[in-house]
Amino acid sequence: MTWNCCSKEESFEELPQKVKKMFEAFASLMEQGADIHELKVSDITKEAGIGKGTAYEYFSSKEELISKAQLYYFNEKFISMRESVEGATTFEEAIELMCEKTEVFLDKRSGLEVMLRNAAREADADLCHRKTEDQAKEGLSGFFTSLAKKAVEEGSLKEKDPERISLVLLTELIGYGIAYAIREKTVEKKETDEAWKQKHRTYCKEAIYAILG
Repeated sequence: MTWNCCSKEESFEELPQKVKKMFEAFASLMEQGADIHELKVSDITKEAGIGKGTAYEYFSSKEELISKAQLYYFNEKFISMRESVEGATTFEEAIELMCEKTEVFLDKRSGLEVMLRNAAREADADLCHRKTEDQAKEGLSGFFTSLAKKAVEEGSLKEKDPERISLVLLTELIGYGIAYAIREKTVEKKETDEAWKQKHRTYCKEAIYAILG
């Protein structure tokens, strides 16, 4: 009864309840600081509140379970970011939300960053790892293209080429993410974390408008 997330016939919307519990348990363990290389199937099923044997009703190995759990986790993060930004009423608000979501992702270093490193390092290991990487790229591309179209429709930028807008947004978001990740080394002594966020979100918006008009 293996659940095949890599086939076109399967989707995350059709997940068996026990599989969803295992995927959510995996994400929870990662965000609690678990080492992905030391994680055992029993750790995941215990967190999910189900028996260890249940995992093997759906997955042939620990590696398959973890590969598919990562894909699920990435998918959920993309959905969360997209839904948040789609709720923005202006392009400027969308940029603000984009920065906020980046902060949330990076605050979960033990989960998201460990999995990103693992996926990058072992991307050639099997089909699911490759699909994780491909879906990540596709999700990012679609997300920024959607945001670019929002800016064009709103008329908030002089630049009208969605591809160029997408590239600038991606570049600035990466820059913001790097700055956020190392902020403890650069923050002024009397500056609060919230003050730092507001200041650098403003920098991010100013840079985007300076480049795109």
